[in-house]
Amino acid sequence: MTATQPPNTAKHYANKLKNFTTPDLTPSAQVLANMREHKDSFSQFALKQSLQHAQTLSTPALDINKTAHYQELAKQSHAAQQAIEQQEQCSFDEFMAEFLANAV
Repeated sequence: MTATQPPNTAKHYANKLKNFTTPDLTPSAQVLANMREHKDSFSQFALKQSLQHAQTLSTPALDINKTAHYQELAKQSHAAQQAIEQQEQCSFDEFMAEFLANAV
């Protein structure tokens, strides 16, 4: 699926329907299963999740080369956006006429 294509709705809703027919697939059921497996209270489960997220979020930042690369990409993107915004604009009717003329 790309940004311009809608999701396959039949498949999407079929997967969601599985939650009704198989409740063990729901996020809440997965939390309860984890708590049972580790014999944790909800507080213990929540603390473990919090610690795991804190560890993930405290990992070292990107190295300086990757950071510079992404900053350059952001600058290029902003410049491209400004160029687009500076282009001459036409009315909606003109846009539609041109669009329909090129659609064939």
